[in-house]
Amino acid sequence: MYTDTHDDLKVMYIRRRDATLAVNVYSRSDESWRNIPLTLHADYLTTRFCWSSGTLCCGKLYFTVNETVVGGIHFMISFDVNTEEFVLIDLPPIPNHGIVFISLVDAQDELVMFAASGHRAMKIDMWTLIEGTWRQLNSFPEIQLDLWCSITHYVTNGMKWFVMAKFVKIFEFDTGLMWFDRFYPVTSFQCENGALFTETLVSPSI
Repeated sequence: MYTDTHDDLKVMYIRRRDATLAVNVYSRSDESWRNIPLTLHADYLTTRFCWSSGTLCCGKLYFTVNETVVGGIHFMISFDVNTEEFVLIDLPPIPNHGIVFISLVDAQDELVMFAASGHRAMKIDMWTLIEGTWRQLNSFPEIQLDLWCSITHYVTNGMKWFVMAKFVKIFEFDTGLMWFDRFYPVTSFQCENGALFTETLVSPSI
């Protein structure tokens, strides 16, 4: 959701189905949806790639697109809210040999990126995008990944391992199972805050 230079409130709706990516924009002043063309390589339209939520900064929406594999492809797309054009943007030189987490934020009309990368230790770099060029603002010391879930005790009996993490939870791993036997029935519970509303805007279809 954003506002253009004509103070028109708009909603961008991005939907992917069967390797097809559709982008639609709703204009409150026109009370209608319009399709916005987006040309990407066919591989980027598959479910291997995940889009972030848009970050609005200086009249542009920025999205990070990440491949859901370790060492995968990462890039960024900008959308000009006035010209309604998409532009592919290269990321700064982020190490891509392990896990990568990317976050964008608008800081006083400057686009700032936090990029955490690594495997056993996560290195965090802070970048800003100025006139199309990335400039590094800061680099933080590595944080050990095992600090998030370090193992304090373990015992083994044949093919079964019992592991205790530092937050006092015990996990059982059966290494003798085949991959198709590693599924268990679980009970899921989710608590959410909600609100009652009346739908006044119908989503577009692709």
